[in-house]
Amino acid sequence: MSQHAAIIAGLSAASRQGNVPSILIVEDEPLVRLALSDFLQDRGFKVFEARNGEEAMAFLSLENSTVSLVFSDINLGAGPSGLDLAVWLRRHQPDLRIALTSGSAVAIKEARLSGCASALLSKPYNFESVALALRGLIFADNDP
Repeated sequence: MSQHAAIIAGLSAASRQGNVPSILIVEDEPLVRLALSDFLQDRGFKVFEARNGEEAMAFLSLENSTVSLVFSDINLGAGPSGLDLAVWLRRHQPDLRIALTSGSAVAIKEARLSGCASALLSKPYNFESVALALRGLIFADNDP
């Protein structure tokens, strides 16, 4: 079985068992956030949304907040950046997987050097590639 097929089979099995993988999308651009959220929901994910780093931190601080992965833009406008969020998560929830994205090569390089992200995706991206990358991270056996 190919890695792609194994990932999809894992997602299907998790869904049947009631263990639907959940993702927190942190994106300040509403159209991007909503479109990606709809796309990922159509692919079987449970999706939560935050408009910025502050909302994400508040959501992730809730006792009943259980997400499999955080997918955040690095540049989030005013307040904590996606990289700030990743650093915060490494301190507070070190086992949570984090994928960061940006259209800025400088921001991607800075995130890579920080070592805080499980994966880095450059913008522009297509949603199918994002879904496959996030599935791979969720079902990976390696460290976050």
